[in-house]
Amino acid sequence: MTPHCISDLMARAYYWQRPWSEKAITDTLAQPTTRLWTTDHAILLMQVIENQAEVLGMATDPQMQRQGLAKHLLSDAHADLQAQAITHITLEVAAPNFPARALYKALGYAQAGTRPAYYKSVEGVVADAIIMTCHLPKDDKF
Repeated sequence: MTPHCISDLMARAYYWQRPWSEKAITDTLAQPTTRLWTTDHAILLMQVIENQAEVLGMATDPQMQRQGLAKHLLSDAHADLQAQAITHITLEVAAPNFPARALYKALGYAQAGTRPAYYKSVEGVVADAIIMTCHLPKDDKF
């Protein structure tokens, strides 16, 4: 998926945050610490440093939401990261984004803190960010 397609997808999918520009995506993908997982209708961007990862962005086409695409991407990412001995993932999600929070909780994430008034929706509504973390078990196969 090209930076232009990712930017377009984010523009359609994001409500609680400003979508990334094509340049920001291009610059992020150029970093050696960036990892990208995609399907035809969803993306997951992470930054990986040593044994930790941070979700930078995840977006699913609004017409394809609630079909398991984000869960599939995040599960694939977990498996890939485990194989690389990465054991800790952090992310931020808008407090009112209950579907995303439920997805993360179902995949083993727990609330670790908040950032007050962190997000501003496209309609100007301000929301706290919930910081969530997930600890992946070590993969003993590697």
